[in-house]
Amino acid sequence: MFTSRSPNRLPGKFLYWIVLIAGLGLAALLCVVLRGSPTGSSAASAPTATAVQATRDAQTLQAESLIDNFERNAHNINVYRSAALRADYYTGTLLDEWNSYFAALDGSNTWRIVTDAQVSQVSLVNASAAKITALACVTESRMELDHKGKLIQQLPEASFAGAYVFVPDGGTWKLAYFLDVSDAASARSTYTSSAADLQELAGPVAALLKIKCK
Repeated sequence: MFTSRSPNRLPGKFLYWIVLIAGLGLAALLCVVLRGSPTGSSAASAPTATAVQATRDAQTLQAESLIDNFERNAHNINVYRSAALRADYYTGTLLDEWNSYFAALDGSNTWRIVTDAQVSQVSLVNASAAKITALACVTESRMELDHKGKLIQQLPEASFAGAYVFVPDGGTWKLAYFLDVSDAASARSTYTSSAADLQELAGPVAALLKIKCK
Protein backbone atom coordinates (compact mmCIF):
# COMPACT_ATOMS: atom_id res chain seq x y z
CA MET A 1 0.00 0.00 0.00
CA PHE A 2 1.34 3.38 -1.00
CA THR A 3 1.27 6.16 1.54
CA SER A 4 0.81 9.77 0.63
CA ARG A 5 4.57 9.98 0.20
CA SER A 6 4.91 6.98 -2.07
CA PRO A 7 4.11 8.69 -5.37
CA ASN A 8 6.79 11.29 -4.60
CA ARG A 9 9.44 8.61 -3.86
CA LEU A 10 8.81 6.45 -6.94
CA PRO A 11 10.07 8.93 -9.54
CA GLY A 12 13.16 9.47 -7.40
CA LYS A 13 14.05 5.78 -7.43
CA PHE A 14 13.30 5.46 -11.12
CA LEU A 15 15.51 8.43 -11.94
CA TYR A 16 18.28 6.99 -9.75
CA TRP A 17 18.32 3.72 -11.71
CA ILE A 18 18.27 5.53 -15.04
CA VAL A 19 21.25 7.67 -14.05
CA LEU A 20 23.11 4.63 -12.66
CA ILE A 21 22.57 2.57 -15.82
CA ALA A 22 23.54 5.48 -18.04
CA GLY A 23 26.67 6.07 -15.99
CA LEU A 24 27.69 2.43 -16.21
CA GLY A 25 27.08 2.45 -19.95
CA LEU A 26 29.19 5.57 -20.41
CA ALA A 27 31.99 4.08 -18.32
CA ALA A 28 31.93 0.90 -20.41
CA LEU A 29 32.01 2.91 -23.62
CA LEU A 30 34.92 5.02 -22.36
CA CYS A 31 36.82 1.85 -21.42
CA VAL A 32 36.35 0.40 -24.90
CA VAL A 33 37.52 3.64 -26.50
CA LEU A 34 40.59 3.88 -24.29
CA ARG A 35 41.50 0.24 -24.82
CA GLY A 36 41.00 0.57 -28.53
CA SER A 37 43.02 3.76 -29.02
CA PRO A 38 46.55 2.22 -28.95
CA THR A 39 45.55 -0.28 -31.63
CA GLY A 40 44.03 2.50 -33.66
CA SER A 41 47.17 4.55 -33.23
CA SER A 42 49.38 1.66 -34.33
CA ALA A 43 47.20 0.99 -37.32
CA ALA A 44 47.37 4.63 -38.29
CA SER A 45 51.15 4.77 -37.91
CA ALA A 46 51.84 1.55 -39.85
CA PRO A 47 51.12 3.03 -43.29
CA THR A 48 53.34 6.00 -42.43
CA ALA A 49 56.27 3.73 -41.58
CA THR A 50 55.66 1.75 -44.76
CA ALA A 51 55.56 4.94 -46.81
CA VAL A 52 58.81 6.16 -45.27
CA GLN A 53 60.55 2.88 -46.09
CA ALA A 54 59.16 2.92 -49.63
CA THR A 55 60.51 6.43 -50.12
CA ARG A 56 63.89 5.39 -48.74
CA ASP A 57 64.02 2.39 -51.08
CA ALA A 58 63.16 4.56 -54.07
CA GLN A 59 65.86 7.08 -53.14
CA THR A 60 68.42 4.30 -52.78
CA LEU A 61 67.54 2.97 -56.23
CA GLN A 62 67.87 6.48 -57.63
CA ALA A 63 71.30 6.87 -56.01
CA GLU A 64 72.41 3.52 -57.40
CA SER A 65 71.27 4.54 -60.88
CA LEU A 66 73.13 7.86 -60.66
CA ILE A 67 76.35 6.20 -59.49
CA ASP A 68 76.09 3.47 -62.11
CA ASN A 69 75.52 6.00 -64.90
CA PHE A 70 78.42 8.15 -63.73
CA GLU A 71 80.90 5.30 -63.40
CA ARG A 72 79.98 3.75 -66.76
CA ASN A 73 79.82 6.92 -68.83
CA ALA A 74 81.92 9.70 -67.29
CA HIS A 75 85.33 8.02 -67.61
CA ASN A 76 86.01 7.92 -71.33
CA ILE A 77 88.29 9.78 -73.68
CA ASN A 78 85.53 11.99 -75.11
CA VAL A 79 84.58 13.29 -71.66
CA TYR A 80 88.24 13.78 -70.79
CA ARG A 81 88.79 15.86 -73.90
CA SER A 82 85.58 17.94 -73.83
CA ALA A 83 84.67 20.51 -71.20
CA ALA A 84 81.10 20.51 -72.55
CA LEU A 85 80.76 16.76 -72.02
CA ARG A 86 82.30 16.98 -68.58
CA ALA A 87 79.58 19.45 -67.67
CA ASP A 88 77.04 16.70 -68.34
CA TYR A 89 78.39 14.72 -65.39
CA TYR A 90 80.12 17.17 -63.02
CA THR A 91 79.03 20.46 -61.52
CA GLY A 92 80.19 23.25 -59.25
CA THR A 93 83.66 23.39 -57.76
CA LEU A 94 84.34 19.77 -58.72
CA LEU A 95 83.73 20.59 -62.38
CA ASP A 96 86.03 23.61 -62.13
CA GLU A 97 88.78 21.46 -60.62
CA TRP A 98 88.54 18.86 -63.37
CA ASN A 99 88.49 21.52 -66.09
CA SER A 100 91.66 23.02 -64.63
CA TYR A 101 93.31 19.61 -64.44
CA PHE A 102 92.60 18.70 -68.06
CA ALA A 103 93.52 22.17 -69.31
CA ALA A 104 96.95 21.77 -67.75
CA LEU A 105 97.77 18.56 -69.66
CA ASP A 106 100.47 18.99 -72.33
CA GLY A 107 99.15 16.44 -74.82
CA SER A 108 101.68 13.72 -74.09
CA ASN A 109 99.56 12.14 -71.38
CA THR A 110 97.85 8.79 -71.49
CA TRP A 111 94.19 8.19 -70.64
CA ARG A 112 92.83 5.62 -68.24
CA ILE A 113 89.26 4.93 -69.22
CA VAL A 114 86.56 2.76 -67.70
CA THR A 115 84.99 0.19 -70.01
CA ASP A 116 82.59 -1.35 -67.50
CA ALA A 117 81.55 -0.85 -63.89
CA GLN A 118 79.69 -2.86 -61.27
CA VAL A 119 78.03 -0.96 -58.42
CA SER A 120 76.92 -2.66 -55.21
CA GLN A 121 76.15 -2.12 -51.52
CA VAL A 122 74.63 1.29 -52.15
CA SER A 123 73.49 3.06 -48.98
CA LEU A 124 72.08 6.53 -48.46
CA VAL A 125 73.71 9.06 -46.19
CA ASN A 126 70.94 11.54 -46.89
CA ALA A 127 68.55 12.45 -49.69
CA SER A 128 66.46 15.50 -50.43
CA ALA A 129 65.30 17.57 -53.37
CA ALA A 130 68.56 19.53 -53.10
CA LYS A 131 71.14 16.78 -52.61
CA ILE A 132 71.70 13.03 -52.65
CA THR A 133 74.65 11.66 -50.70
CA ALA A 134 75.33 7.94 -51.03
CA LEU A 135 78.02 5.34 -50.46
CA ALA A 136 78.80 2.47 -52.81
CA CYS A 137 81.25 -0.28 -53.64
CA VAL A 138 82.49 -0.13 -57.22
CA THR A 139 84.50 -2.48 -59.40
CA GLU A 140 85.77 -1.11 -62.71
CA SER A 141 87.21 -2.67 -65.84
CA ARG A 142 89.80 -0.30 -67.32
CA MET A 143 92.22 0.21 -70.16
CA GLU A 144 95.00 2.69 -70.90
CA LEU A 145 95.08 4.68 -74.15
CA ASP A 146 97.72 6.98 -75.58
CA HIS A 147 96.96 10.65 -76.15
CA LYS A 148 95.57 9.81 -79.61
CA GLY A 149 93.20 7.18 -78.25
CA LYS A 150 95.19 4.10 -79.25
CA LEU A 151 95.12 1.14 -76.86
CA ILE A 152 98.29 0.72 -74.83
CA GLN A 153 97.17 -1.99 -72.43
CA GLN A 154 94.32 -3.56 -70.54
CA LEU A 155 94.50 -2.70 -66.87
CA PRO A 156 93.62 -4.88 -63.88
CA GLU A 157 90.19 -4.39 -62.38
CA ALA A 158 90.04 -1.67 -59.76
CA SER A 159 87.74 -1.86 -56.74
CA PHE A 160 87.03 0.87 -54.23
CA ALA A 161 84.49 2.29 -51.82
CA GLY A 162 83.21 5.71 -52.82
CA ALA A 163 81.18 8.53 -51.31
CA TYR A 164 79.14 10.46 -53.89
CA VAL A 165 77.24 13.72 -53.63
CA PHE A 166 74.85 14.57 -56.46
CA VAL A 167 72.95 17.83 -56.84
CA PRO A 168 70.35 18.90 -59.41
CA ASP A 169 71.71 21.11 -62.17
CA GLY A 170 69.94 22.00 -65.40
CA GLY A 171 67.23 19.41 -64.88
CA THR A 172 69.57 16.49 -64.20
CA TRP A 173 71.56 15.20 -61.25
CA LYS A 174 75.31 15.76 -61.49
CA LEU A 175 78.27 14.82 -59.34
CA ALA A 176 79.29 17.66 -57.04
CA TYR A 177 81.69 15.74 -54.79
CA PHE A 178 83.46 12.40 -54.70
CA LEU A 179 85.68 10.83 -52.07
CA ASP A 180 87.43 7.47 -52.23
CA VAL A 181 86.76 6.05 -48.77
CA SER A 182 88.47 2.68 -49.22
CA ASP A 183 91.02 3.70 -46.60
CA ALA A 184 89.71 5.81 -43.73
CA ALA A 185 92.97 7.63 -42.98
CA SER A 186 93.56 8.54 -46.62
CA ALA A 187 89.94 9.61 -47.01
CA ARG A 188 90.14 11.91 -43.98
CA SER A 189 93.30 13.50 -45.35
CA THR A 190 91.76 14.06 -48.79
CA TYR A 191 88.58 15.43 -47.24
CA THR A 192 90.55 17.88 -45.11
CA SER A 193 92.41 19.17 -48.15
CA SER A 194 89.18 19.62 -50.15
CA ALA A 195 87.80 23.09 -50.77
CA ALA A 196 85.70 24.44 -47.91
CA ASP A 197 82.51 24.53 -49.99
CA LEU A 198 82.99 20.87 -50.93
CA GLN A 199 83.41 19.89 -47.28
CA GLU A 200 80.24 21.78 -46.41
CA LEU A 201 78.41 20.07 -49.26
CA ALA A 202 79.62 16.61 -48.28
CA GLY A 203 78.88 17.01 -44.58
CA PRO A 204 80.82 15.36 -41.74
CA VAL A 205 83.48 12.99 -43.03
CA ALA A 206 82.57 10.37 -40.42
CA ALA A 207 79.24 9.81 -42.15
CA LEU A 208 81.07 9.13 -45.42
CA LEU A 209 83.17 6.33 -43.94
CA LYS A 210 80.32 4.03 -42.93
CA ILE A 211 80.85 1.42 -45.63
CA LYS A 212 82.90 -1.75 -45.83
CA CYS A 213 83.11 -3.40 -49.22
CA LYS A 214 83.14 -7.19 -49.33
